[in-house]
Amino acid sequence: MSLHQSLDVDERLSCAKGTVFLSGVQVLARLALDQSRADRARGLKTGGYVSGYRGSPLAGLDRELVRLSAEFAARDVQFHPAVNEDLAATAIWGTQQLAQNPTRRVDGVFGLWYGKGPGLDRSMDAVRHGAAYGASPLGGVVMLVGDDHAASSSTVAHQSDAMLAAAHVPVLHPTTLQNLRLLGRAAIEISRQSGAWVALKCQTELMEISGSIDLDEELPPTLLGTSEPDPALHTAVIEMPPMAELRIAPRIAAVQKLVAEAGLDRITTEAPNATIGIIATGKASIDLNGALLALGLSPEDAGIRIYRPALVWPLEPTGALRFASGLKQILVVEEKDAFVETQLRALLSERMSSAMPQIMGKRDAAGEVLLPATGALDPQMIATAVARFLGWDVPAPVKQTLAVPTLPRRRPFFCAGCPHNSSTNLPEGSRAFAGIGCHSMVIGTGRNTDGFTQMGAEGVIWLGQSPFCDENHVFVNMGDGTYFHSGLLAIRAAVAAKVNATYKVLFNDAVAMTGGQTHDGTLTPGAIAAQIQAEGVRHVAIVSDDPARTRASGLPPGVKIHHRETLDRVSQEMRDTPGITAIVYDQTCATELRRRRKRGKAPVPTERIAINSDVCEGCGDCTLVSNCVAVEPRETWKGLKRQINQSTCNTDKSCLGGFCPSFVTVTNGATQKPEISGIETRLAGAILPQPALTMDRPADILIAGIGGTGVLTVSAILGMAAHLSNQSVTLLDQSGLAQKNGAVRSHVRIGHPDIQNQPARLTAGSASLLIAADVFTAADPNAFGVIGPQTAIIANGSAPPPVEFLSDRNVQTGPEAAIGVLKSAGRSFCQIDAQHLAVQLIGSGAFANVILVGAAWQSGTIPLSRDALEQAITLNGVAVRQNLLAFAIGRAAVAAPDLLTSAEQLDDGGDLATRRHKFLTAFQNTVWADRHAALVRAVAEAETPLVGAPGALTEAVSDTAFRLMTYKDEYEVARLLSSDEFVEEIRREHGPEAKVTYHLAPPLLAWRRDSRGRPAKMRFGSWLGTPLRLLARFKGLRGTAFDPFGYSHERRTERALIDRYERTIRAILPSLGPDTRDMAYQIALMPGNVRGFGPVKHDGLVAAGETLEQMLDAYLDQATKPANAPGKVKRKPEKEGAL
Repeated sequence: MSLHQSLDVDERLSCAKGTVFLSGVQVLARLALDQSRADRARGLKTGGYVSGYRGSPLAGLDRELVRLSAEFAARDVQFHPAVNEDLAATAIWGTQQLAQNPTRRVDGVFGLWYGKGPGLDRSMDAVRHGAAYGASPLGGVVMLVGDDHAASSSTVAHQSDAMLAAAHVPVLHPTTLQNLRLLGRAAIEISRQSGAWVALKCQTELMEISGSIDLDEELPPTLLGTSEPDPALHTAVIEMPPMAELRIAPRIAAVQKLVAEAGLDRITTEAPNATIGIIATGKASIDLNGALLALGLSPEDAGIRIYRPALVWPLEPTGALRFASGLKQILVVEEKDAFVETQLRALLSERMSSAMPQIMGKRDAAGEVLLPATGALDPQMIATAVARFLGWDVPAPVKQTLAVPTLPRRRPFFCAGCPHNSSTNLPEGSRAFAGIGCHSMVIGTGRNTDGFTQMGAEGVIWLGQSPFCDENHVFVNMGDGTYFHSGLLAIRAAVAAKVNATYKVLFNDAVAMTGGQTHDGTLTPGAIAAQIQAEGVRHVAIVSDDPARTRASGLPPGVKIHHRETLDRVSQEMRDTPGITAIVYDQTCATELRRRRKRGKAPVPTERIAINSDVCEGCGDCTLVSNCVAVEPRETWKGLKRQINQSTCNTDKSCLGGFCPSFVTVTNGATQKPEISGIETRLAGAILPQPALTMDRPADILIAGIGGTGVLTVSAILGMAAHLSNQSVTLLDQSGLAQKNGAVRSHVRIGHPDIQNQPARLTAGSASLLIAADVFTAADPNAFGVIGPQTAIIANGSAPPPVEFLSDRNVQTGPEAAIGVLKSAGRSFCQIDAQHLAVQLIGSGAFANVILVGAAWQSGTIPLSRDALEQAITLNGVAVRQNLLAFAIGRAAVAAPDLLTSAEQLDDGGDLATRRHKFLTAFQNTVWADRHAALVRAVAEAETPLVGAPGALTEAVSDTAFRLMTYKDEYEVARLLSSDEFVEEIRREHGPEAKVTYHLAPPLLAWRRDSRGRPAKMRFGSWLGTPLRLLARFKGLRGTAFDPFGYSHERRTERALIDRYERTIRAILPSLGPDTRDMAYQIALMPGNVRGFGPVKHDGLVAAGETLEQMLDAYLDQATKPANAPGKVKRKPEKEGAL
């Protein structure tokens, strides 16, 4: 298959002719450029002005507009991101008054306003004024309104139609990407000729779709009318009521006439002698097509007429009456409230009287709910509604869906190194209100933060609560983007109300929630502090991860700067100060910082963090302190430990605050990446079989993964490859807030006829291929439901733990359960440890998803050529060599896995018992190791008669006793930190020149305390390695009278715990039986939960004590009950010596 010439993103946005591959947001970004070209071709001297405020589903629009800066500058088009939406609307209003300015350089300016639904709400005053004034004949105003019907990335679901109608702004509702471009262009021309502001309803799903767009489509000639002003529609001066109001009706009528003449409202399906009609709008009309397909219903054969109005307010009467003529029943399919349905009833009631057909929509003829007004519709729901409307039984294929498992769900969470991991911490006993921004993800994490408001009103709900409750103070979190947008007014209101609260303005130097854009103006921590002071906040402090950097940006008088390690103390001081206080927390957004480092705009850290897994106790204090997803579980034969994911770690270093000596920092080195030329050569020389591809068979692919790991990049590669192959394709990327470590799903449909008029979202049981980049996301109901008997599943065998792991060290973190569920579904299942292959062969887990694509293609489930896929990877322009290699590795993983096998073989160290004996010997001596073996042997001898072999109880005792007997005292920590194995691991991962810095809290300096009252950790350079090795040699002193560390309470408790545990286990063995074995098992496990160091271990001991005593009492009671053997009574063990 010959490939069409490809275009990079900038070219796709700016090219004038041909077919290009674009997303919905990119189509909108092109509108100003397309209009400017059209005006110049008509000899019009116009300019353009684009302004608004970002927000999903238009979150990325401003980024795409920036790409067009050079084109805009050459065409007198200005893109000005606004401080907020209402000021943007006012500026747009100003563009239409240009005729009043004698110094103007152009004859008119078309204005494009953009914002999400809540932004429209706050802008209604400006919109009403602007719409009342109207649009100029050589200008025109189009409002791009993002509607999030399902509240997938919003605090409330939103439907803009009614608000726009209230301001007398006509609403066009596009259905497809091609239709979006047509209606966007049409809206400008309609606005010019009618004098009305016109809105384009930009629904989430359409904005998230990508597909091929024909740029050669022309506007209907009727829309290219005169540029002369009409006195009835246009005005050149500011008019006061009632003159401005008198123009509204003529403008509305003009809009309806223009839409009718252009044929924008269309009867899409006509049936001879039709008596039944269906009206469907926007996305719902596409879902209707999917519903009819699911029902196997041909509207022509069934006598059904289908109408698709583009103008959903005001409903154009001529077309609507033509559609309704001769019909007896009409079904209105629209999302949210009955907006078109209400207009249709009023129109037909007035114009058709007795001949009016019966209308159903939100409710059926009996008043029962037919189509819900909540959430978003889908083909399944519409199919059911159509079947009920027609009086059919709902067919089985529509009713049936695959049973969905119950597993941990992947939910959005802070990125690794996110400043909000630290900034949202509160002093003990305090409470906080959240706001709009990434920091709101703290809700539900146990940090006593709840409640949120609309953007810019953070904390104002406290003004209404404070007079009526005994609570004296709250903290209020506010992002810097919100502060700049409108949040300063909330602080002003709180000062005026004289309540007690501390505002925490979280300065992360980017609008992180919508893509990391810069602020639309100058903003620094010092400037914020000065503004807040000027509002009457007398006590302001700045907390920073780098006080020197913050200080260099300038500080106002009287404002002190503190390191973030002192946040708790500073917060307490602010809490105890009456009135409004403020903390400006300065730390750059982790994702944006990573971008800047890659682009050379921020220094690359010279220190990396590593964990000595042998020292690690798996206590989880590091994750509790840091809340960081880069601290991951590590399964070892010694138990579940922690490790740093170097691919995601942003060197925030907050994990160093955990009270644990296992953390070290590494300098004078770099994360070692494998030399990829070897595997490249090996794969290039291999002849892999050509997969059996059916190129003419449509494919329905779902990619299920984690936000921020490249899922959307993979879908874009598939989409571009299909575009290059001249295959019809649509992509639907469902991300929103999920881009922050949450569940991301990309729907890729390839090769379907008339694909833009079919749902982009895969329906129940329809997937031909599921790429499970993350098995937890794939097993989630939103993804799992698309699996059918024809579905091939390609799954990544590795998965980061769910976020619950951060707060619960015992949560099940492995992917095994999710993999088991996926294995039981679909036509075939192929598991590739893509994460491991990506790290070992390429050096980063970021390439795992492309490996899965290679595996899927080699399996014959992606109907695209290898050339097209590799060209699309090249076009993507990011790590091209590595991604091409990843694709080849994925192919080999399926066709020739031996090519990927490393020649390096590691010594497995023998069986578990042998390993434990060897480790215990190294810990102390052979006698110590034999003691452990003897205890385990005794338990095995007691358990074997019950179950036929040593079982779970034996393993529990072996594991727990091993943990207790390898307690991490000063000698053991010194031995493990200075071991040859650890030194070699550091050199292997960070290079031979790497230097280690230790972070320890020496017991002799325990009087030094950190901000949480714990012994303060100190930095010790690599020179400490020699003293550590020397200290380790004195392990023979352990537990003797000459042990200088053995007299501490912690060490005495650890030794006593070992003795008591052994006595307890030996005491319960004589009475071990079928009815006591389970309780014995729980007792055997309990002390193993006592982990950590110092205060962390102490807390564990206290928490476990009462529970263990209760369990022992229950065991003793059970042990005294008569046994099954007649006349035999079990021996009751002595409680003395028990734990």
